[in-house]
Amino acid sequence: MDFDKWIEALGFDAAELREDQLQHLQAKYDAEVATAKAKADSDAEAAKVSGDPEKIEATAKLAVVEAPKFDLQAIDKTYSSHETAIKLTAAGYCDKVSEADHDRLLNVAITAALEAKQTALKEEWPVVKLEAEYIKAAALFTADLMVAERPKGPAVHSSSQDVSMPAIEAAFCQSAGLKEPEKHFKPEVLEASDRYRGIGIQKLLMICAQQNGYSGRDWIRADNLREVIQAAFSTHTITTMLTTTGNKMLLEGFNLLPQSWRQVASVKTVSDFKAVTMFRMNADLEYEEVGPGGAIKHGTVSQESYSIQVKTYAKMLALTRQDIINDDLGAFDDIRNRLGMGAAVKLNNVFWTAWLAAVDAGTFWTAARGNFQTGGSTALGETALNTAVKLFRDASGPDGNLLGLEPTLLMSGSDLEATNRKLFTSMEVRDTTASTKTLVNNIHFNRFKPVIIPELSNSAFTGYSTTQWFLLTDPAVLASAAMCFLDGQQSPTIESTDADFNTLGIQSRGYHDFGVTMSEFRASVHSAGA
Repeated sequence: MDFDKWIEALGFDAAELREDQLQHLQAKYDAEVATAKAKADSDAEAAKVSGDPEKIEATAKLAVVEAPKFDLQAIDKTYSSHETAIKLTAAGYCDKVSEADHDRLLNVAITAALEAKQTALKEEWPVVKLEAEYIKAAALFTADLMVAERPKGPAVHSSSQDVSMPAIEAAFCQSAGLKEPEKHFKPEVLEASDRYRGIGIQKLLMICAQQNGYSGRDWIRADNLREVIQAAFSTHTITTMLTTTGNKMLLEGFNLLPQSWRQVASVKTVSDFKAVTMFRMNADLEYEEVGPGGAIKHGTVSQESYSIQVKTYAKMLALTRQDIINDDLGAFDDIRNRLGMGAAVKLNNVFWTAWLAAVDAGTFWTAARGNFQTGGSTALGETALNTAVKLFRDASGPDGNLLGLEPTLLMSGSDLEATNRKLFTSMEVRDTTASTKTLVNNIHFNRFKPVIIPELSNSAFTGYSTTQWFLLTDPAVLASAAMCFLDGQQSPTIESTDADFNTLGIQSRGYHDFGVTMSEFRASVHSAGA
């Protein structure tokens, strides 16, 4: 079933769909095609192994994409996600739309969402149809809010100050130390933020509390802290702002630490937390001479697979009552640094733990696979490097043909850093033995980029070694490991809200969804170095 017929099966007329709806449906269809193809390939391989001619013939057909089916749980989940999304959208207009219009439009949108869900349940819609309807509904809801938006100008609250929430957010980010704010905010927003220059966490809480009806004194002390926090968090405005601000600054903390895994790994995307099997198609498709009779031999196709599963890693920190009373923006900045850097540390640790576990297992890099060398002659130097290059040159694919991969990276732990860099930067290699003739040109000069990974020689990791090193090809061509992210989100997410009842303060949590697997053993050569 092609895309047009698939859309018709959902009850849609492609000509009447919005562009964003079409893009969403195309992505869903492409995912169905990929799934169907993977199943067809798996069935074909199983039939081939069985040797049953009927099964082989039955599985020789092209992968077929069926019309989507009804899924009760998916309908419920999609409705909940849409309801949350429109509430968050409405929260962004609290200071732009009158309370009456805001509540009316939100009520209409939620009622329409519920009616669509009820229709979907009654008529047993595939969930992708409900998703497409909600995409259109969300766009129309945003448009209605924009139409209802008050004339441009500041809102007025009990302290008679003019309030522009985007400008306050920009000012707060700058006060907290956000670098290059011009990359995050429009020029007019930054200009408007000047009036709030130096705003701290106290002032931010007070503005949001006053927007929500708080009428007490204009400063925060121990006796009114709880009241101010309750008022500030009575709508989504400050939750959204702290989350948005935190994510902008979390990314800075996340990027402070080198993400060394990126130099040697490929990046994959998955859509859920289930274990996913990824396939690499192998083929014997080398052309053969056609004989006088004109018969052309069939090529053969097989596949190799590896699995990967995304997990969630998280940490929570709190901006305490004391931090708020002290108006301590340094504490907010510290939370950003800790959650961001903590995510980067975990990402590196999980990746290199998996890499070194493969070393320790002794099944990924082996002499039989032609990607491993060991013994005293494998210490990092010109001779061992020449041998590793030859192993790369001799590497062949499943069909027996040479791969022709070009090694580009020389990876070692910190113990071998000096030797690694000398091989890259030295133009000559001299033999200091008396009365010995030797060629002095370093044929590896400026050839293999040094990649220094301290974890490789760190005793805290199982599989470490102070003498081991690796020769690798560009991971964009072929990678020995894959890092997988949920929905392609490669950076962590931070969320902030009012602390639990038994805690006075503001809680922030950072979380990151990713997984690691070893993938292509032909992409690297491992040398034990001893």
